Formats: sequence, structure tokens, C-alpha cells
Amino acid sequence: DSLIIDSSQWSDPARSLQRVLEMQASDTARFSLSDLAWMRSHFIRVALASACQSAPVLADLPKVNTLKVTYGPGHRMSACMLAAWIGVQLKCSLSPAGGLVLDRQNGSSIKISLTESESPCPLQKLELSGADLTITINREPQSCFVHASVDHPHFQRDSVQPADQGQDVDLIGEQLSRLGGTTRYFEVAPLLLALLKRL
Repeated sequence: DSLIIDSSQWSDPARSLQRVLEMQASDTARFSLSDLAWMRSHFIRVALASACQSAPVLADLPKVNTLKVTYGPGHRMSACMLAAWIGVQLKCSLSPAGGLVLDRQNGSSIKISLTESESPCPLQKLELSGADLTITINREPQSCFVHASVDHPHFQRDSVQPADQGQDVDLIGEQLSRLGGTTRYFEVAPLLLALLKRL
């Protein structure tokens, strides 16, 4: 069975996510879970993964110290999920010092900035930056495409890729056609829960 939820509608995201994780871990759980808020971040995650494929960019990812996400009204959950996914990819943990800061294994840290805009597009912009490296993923309102830009002393790249339609019915149809794909969601969930408790 499939359970489809939209966590962007939760009034208490941390508490509700904790409940979902408890349900999924139950011995009697017999369902796969799909979260529309997670699915809305798919196109940015794909674009970012593509932008990080070159050797110079991969080498300087440990220098990234700022993570900025701009999101539309009511879509902070998707922005938090995107930040948590990046944190997991970079093997980070939430800083015990407080605030929205991720600590890396090399001793450096990444400051997270979440900004709500007036545009209705759920996720509009992602920027990762540090010494010698800036990666920007941008989606204009009503656009069916996302623009990815990589600025590095030894590598420059601009690309345009398709973006998800964003309509709930389209997201649900796409998820049902795949029948699965929630593994990464549950890998990200612990860091996401920790972030939500800081907001």
C-alpha cells in the first residue's frame, strides 16, 4: 500500500515527522510512504548532483560554508528537506552549538539560510558557496526549467534542465508510476528532524 502525504501542510512538522518515523519503524508497518514536499525538491537535487560531477568542483566541496535556500509561501518544509539532503550528502551533523549550522567531519561548518519569498514557486533558488566555489540553482516563476550555474577558477558551467511541473496531481502520478523511491527520504529524516526542532 502507498501512503501519500504532504508535510508542507503540517502545523507541527517536527512532531508529525517523529510520528511518521515511529509508524514506519513499527513491526506492523506495511506501507510505502511518499511525501509531496520531498518530491518538490527532486528537480533541484538532480540539478545539483549534475553540477557537482566535475573533479575541480568535487575537490572544493569541502570548502563550502554557506547554504542558502529561497522558497515560496508554505513550502519551508521542502526547503528544510533540501538542506538536510545536502547535509547528508556532505556527511554533516547538526552543530551542538545551536542555530542552523551543520558541522562537517573535517572540522568546518556550513551555515544554513532559509528565506521565504512572495513567489508561489515552492523552491526557487539554492546557493552553495565557499572559497573558490559557488553553485547556484535557480528557477524562475512559472518556468518549466531550472538554471544551474557553477563558478570555479578551473571550471565554469551554465546549464538548463527540465523542472518538475509542481502540480500535486502530477507529482502523485509520477510517484505512483515509480512505485518506491523513498529510501533517501528516510536517510535524510534524522537530520531533517533535528533541523526542524531548531526552527
